[in-house]
Amino acid sequence: MSGCIVLSDFIVHEILVDLPRSDIIAFKDKLEVCLEEFSTTEGREYQPEPDVVIRSDGRKTLFRPFTSPSSVGAKIVVDTAGVDPARAPVSDGHTESAKPVSLALHGLVVVCDKNGLPTGILNVEEVTGYRKSMNVMIPYMWRQNTKRIVMFRAGKQALWHLRLALALRGSEIERITVVNQSYLRAQTLVDRLQQENRQRWSSTAAIGCLDSSHPDYEQALKELLLEVDVVFCTVPTRQALFSSRYITSSMRGSPFISAIGSWIPEIAELDPEILSYRPKGETGSSILVNDRANAMSNSSEVLVEVGEVLKLLREKGTLSQNEHGHSKRNSLLTWLRPGFVVYKSIGLRVTDLAARNAILSLAQDRGVGICIPDF
Repeated sequence: MSGCIVLSDFIVHEILVDLPRSDIIAFKDKLEVCLEEFSTTEGREYQPEPDVVIRSDGRKTLFRPFTSPSSVGAKIVVDTAGVDPARAPVSDGHTESAKPVSLALHGLVVVCDKNGLPTGILNVEEVTGYRKSMNVMIPYMWRQNTKRIVMFRAGKQALWHLRLALALRGSEIERITVVNQSYLRAQTLVDRLQQENRQRWSSTAAIGCLDSSHPDYEQALKELLLEVDVVFCTVPTRQALFSSRYITSSMRGSPFISAIGSWIPEIAELDPEILSYRPKGETGSSILVNDRANAMSNSSEVLVEVGEVLKLLREKGTLSQNEHGHSKRNSLLTWLRPGFVVYKSIGLRVTDLAARNAILSLAQDRGVGICIPDF
C-alpha cells in the first residue's frame, strides 16, 4: 500500500489495542529515539511553535506543526470541554443540526514526506491518548516497583495508561485503583479494563475504583497514596488532585508520579510543594520532563530531560570506561529506579510525528485504511 493512507478512529483503535508486547516495545523504542534526538541534537530548533485559539463559547483549538529530517506534519485539535452542551451543535460541513456533539477532543493529523507529499491523514482521538500514554511508559519501564497503581481520571488517556501498564508489566502489578469525580464513569472504565485484561493480558491485579462521594474519601485516598508505587495523573484541572502531604508523609518508599502536562499554563495537576520534595537521603532533581523549555516548574528546580537520560543510558559502554562516567550513570539509575520521580510530560511536537509515522507503518503492514494513490 502506497500513497496517502487515511485512518479513521476505529481503525487506529483496532491497530493499537491488539498490539503484542513486542510491538508495543518497538513503538516505545521509536519514541525514545525521537526524544533522545530532540534533547541531544539540533532537532528542537526546527520545531515551529504551537498556538491555541479560544473562542467566546469556550471552544479551544490547538494548532501544532512539527518537522523532522524525513517528515513534516500538523495536528489540529478542538477541545469542547468548556462548551455548554446546549451550544454545541453538530455540523455536516454545510448546515448545523440540533444534535449535540460529544464534548471531547476532536481533530486530525496530516503527515507529509520531507518534500511535502501527503503520506497520511489520521483521526486524532485514539492516537493522542496512545501517544501521551506511551510517553509516560518510557520512564515507567525504568521503575523498580509497580505493585500498587493509582490512576486519576477515567477517560481515554487513563484507559491507555492502564492498558499499556498491564501489557508491559501486568505480572508485576498487584492493585490498580481508579479515582474519578464520577464514580459511575470510573466503574465503567474498571469493568472495561477487567474484560480486556481477561482477553489479552491475564494479569492477576485487583482492579477497582474509589468513590469520591464517599464520606471517608479523603482518608481512603490518603491511605492509598501512602503506600502507592505509581501515580498516573491525566486530569486537566486547575486544582491539585491531592495534597502533597499524602506522598511526603509516607515512610515506605518513593513513588513514581506522572502528569501528562497541558496545552495551557493554567492547568496544574500536582501540588506545587511536591515538586520541591526530597525524600530523606536522596539528592538531585526529582523532576523529569520531555521538554525543559516548555515545562512548568519553580525557577529553583533542576529539570532533567528524558532524551538526555536515554542518551546517557545508551552510552553505558563508554561511561563504564571511566570512573566519573560510571559513577554518574549509577547515580542516575539509583534515582530513576527506586527514587522519587515526578515526570511532567508536556505535549512534544516531534513525538506526535514519530507516533503517527509508526501507526501509518503498522497500517501499511496490515493493509488497513483507505489508500489514495497520487494524492
